[in-house]
Amino acid sequence: KLSAAEKAVVDAKSVEAVADKDLYSKKTTLVSAEQKAEKAEKSLTEAEKKLSNASKKYNDEKKKSQKAAKEAKKKAEEKAKKDKQKAEKAAKEQNKKDEKAKKKLEKKMKQEKKAADKKAKKEKK
Repeated sequence: KLSAAEKAVVDAKSVEAVADKDLYSKKTTLVSAEQKAEKAEKSLTEAEKKLSNASKKYNDEKKKSQKAAKEAKKKAEEKAKKDKQKAEKAAKEQNKKDEKAKKKLEKKMKQEKKAADKKAKKEKK
């Protein structure tokens, strides 16, 4: 009976040793998986931070370029307005000059016609 009990104890210890070995293997796997999960979380957090920073930078650059475009448009509109006013002023001055030249030419033509009429009248006599 004692031998059977001793054998049962040895068998139990053997089963316990196998169970301990299996438990240790599973604990090692679990610890490794937890470390990998922590690493992955850390990487994810870092990636999210980078994405957030990139998004913020993109939005800042977008606002800057929109502001620059708005200012450029405003400057272009102001320049176009000034150029239009300049062109209108130049056209007005040119019209005045043209009108003056026209009157001068009409006056000269009247004088020449008068002179020609006078000459024709003289030749008739």
